[in-house]
Amino acid sequence: MQVLWEAEARKAVGKPLKRFEDLRLITGRSSFLDDLHPPNLLHAVFVRSSYPHARIKKIDLSKVRHDRSVKAVLTGREVASLSKPVPIIWYLPGMRVPLHYALAHSEVNHVGEAVVALAAEDRYSAEDAAELVEVEYELLKPMTDAEEAMRSDAPLVHEDLPDNLCYRYTLKGGEPETVLESSEVVLSEEFRIQRMAASPIEARGVMASYNPSSDMLTVWSSTQFPHMLKTWLANVLGHRESRLRVVAPDVGGAFGVKGEIFPEEIVVPLLSMKTGRPVKWVSTRREDFLSSTHARDIRARVDAGFTKSGVLNALHVKITADFGAYLHVFTAGGPFITAHSIPGPYKCDHVRVDVSAVFTNKVPVSAYRGFGQPEAAFIMERLMDIAADELGLDPAEIRFRNLLQPSDMPYKASTGVRYDSGDYPAVLRKALQTIGYNGRVQHAGGRRLGFGISFYTETTGFAPSRLFHEDGLLMGGYESARVVVTPSGTVEVTVGASPHGQGLATCLAQVCSDILGVNPEDVSVMHGDTATTPYGHGTFGSRSLVVAGNAVARAATTVKEKMLSIASHLLGCDRKDLQIREQQIVCKGCGKKMPFSEAARMAYLAYNLPPGMEPGLESTVYNDPAGLPKSYGAHVCLVELDPSTAEWKILRYVVVHDAGVLVNPLIAEGQIHGGTLQGLAQATLEEIVYDRDGNLLTTSFMDYLLPSAVEAPNIESHHHETPSPLNILGVKGLGEAGTIVGPAAVVNALCNAAGAKFNATPVSHETLLAHLQNRRPHS
Repeated sequence: MQVLWEAEARKAVGKPLKRFEDLRLITGRSSFLDDLHPPNLLHAVFVRSSYPHARIKKIDLSKVRHDRSVKAVLTGREVASLSKPVPIIWYLPGMRVPLHYALAHSEVNHVGEAVVALAAEDRYSAEDAAELVEVEYELLKPMTDAEEAMRSDAPLVHEDLPDNLCYRYTLKGGEPETVLESSEVVLSEEFRIQRMAASPIEARGVMASYNPSSDMLTVWSSTQFPHMLKTWLANVLGHRESRLRVVAPDVGGAFGVKGEIFPEEIVVPLLSMKTGRPVKWVSTRREDFLSSTHARDIRARVDAGFTKSGVLNALHVKITADFGAYLHVFTAGGPFITAHSIPGPYKCDHVRVDVSAVFTNKVPVSAYRGFGQPEAAFIMERLMDIAADELGLDPAEIRFRNLLQPSDMPYKASTGVRYDSGDYPAVLRKALQTIGYNGRVQHAGGRRLGFGISFYTETTGFAPSRLFHEDGLLMGGYESARVVVTPSGTVEVTVGASPHGQGLATCLAQVCSDILGVNPEDVSVMHGDTATTPYGHGTFGSRSLVVAGNAVARAATTVKEKMLSIASHLLGCDRKDLQIREQQIVCKGCGKKMPFSEAARMAYLAYNLPPGMEPGLESTVYNDPAGLPKSYGAHVCLVELDPSTAEWKILRYVVVHDAGVLVNPLIAEGQIHGGTLQGLAQATLEEIVYDRDGNLLTTSFMDYLLPSAVEAPNIESHHHETPSPLNILGVKGLGEAGTIVGPAAVVNALCNAAGAKFNATPVSHETLLAHLQNRRPHS
């Protein structure tokens, strides 16, 4: 596919413009969900289970009924009669689906599952009233370990299922069993990636307002996909989709967790429909840990066959994924993506990945930044370091011997995964040269220095519709854009994508600027309201610029061609000689010109248009991509470790990445920094912890450790450009890259500095100190 511009023809594209969105946000003119206070607003509160597994014997609401401030109460049985179960969008063959309504009606299956909802005049009254609800439970044995849950004698998480298995899935390419048997060196390793929480700065929230006279239901949600939420809410609630509107106001971060249809997004509209008044619910941080989906939580057993020279011949990976109690929208996809992300950037023709997905009595898991790909990267990058150690090779050298080469591109792996473009060895070489790499371990005045190398590929531009259908997703993969040049010559862009902090509006303005020849500041970008934007599937999977951006580019190109046709007619010049330059339409042949705004005005006055041309300047495009661009890159980390105290710090952290054409390098750098810091947190800090009885022990930021500016290293980022041949902008996604590859880079560095083998995250200070003191860490 021909890329729209060569590098020298780009003007706004490629410039590090400050984000247009930021001024409004930092001056307090934003409007997040909890800023919304319509008249007659009621506040919702949920009564949640304090038990991980129990039957609901009785719910006593008698004390609540006498509370005048309470205007509506819903129980699970009522919700089950008024709505369908919580929707699931990703289905895999043989997948077992337990019944899951928005409120538990017969059994609770994790601590924090909602049992009763009520709406009161204010939040304080609602919280007080919730304390009056009495629920009688019959306790059942909880399952908290996925591998134990697979035993034939394990207690059932769901009595309506024959066992605790959700599904098994196998991905195979080549003859891995045969090649493993004949390999010169076979390594067998076990890996664990912990359970995590996305923890956006704004917790989830939803508000609904129902108008009985018009049957119009309006829902405001801190969601990543308003159009998808609208479609599935209409289905679950049995409400006409044409009488339902969803609005995503400003969203304070999401990282995948808000790309769901949660029970609260079903119950709050039901409360509004019951009362005829607007109802709002905003999660507390504790509720967020108890009710928002978690992520990761896999174990992997890996057999890897190498030659003595370090070439990877075969892989057999067995993954056990802890899904928690239920399936959410994308839950099924996590380990599926992990399987398809192995072996990542390395050539290996013989691969088998077996996935066992299991139910336990924990909060369900689903998407979180990188979704399935960080797990695969951690397995492969730790494996490369372990193999290098076993074979007496340098960790960099073993990677060079296995990386895909530029001559391989475009490449199709034996498992069917496709790679569109890139020069992997050049990027790794540049990262090593930049940081001054000269071996994995050094010593400096009693302290140990360790380098950690990690290489990744990221599947971006989550699409197309054909692939979604093949992989079991009940959704399209396209994105939409409507581009309008107004009569005064300004540009309005509306998109179905719904960003939540990525800087998408600025990037789309830059794209329009170069196509239409206007200033980026003259382009207004609107999103988030299903009443005013074309249908789209939202912002997730590093897809916004790749899919929505190319929709904007195609729509803007159509509008541009129409404007040039109008100008050709008015100026009497050949269309081929016209170009837009500095808000003027200029004829290269004769020098005639007319203002961009004049051509726009004439398009709407419409009295002197070319024969057969309709008035106006508008185009709507639904862009369904040809494939999935693969971004890639290298992270190299240098840590300094004090062996007497296990105190350590990052001395340098270098990133070299290839995300195709960078529309805005400043925004790209911000994405790299944010994602990398989340990756570092996975490596050493963050972990959702349950006790053996199913109680969640990490329900605040005092227990669940997020990184602060103190822990943030200086990240040096460099760009290598290989435009993707799969879209006209030549772009690849990059929003999840740092989260994918960061954990392995840091863990490899710590392993090399400490002389250890850490195959599980997080590598806590206690774990590190225990190794240095040659003792087991506390469990």
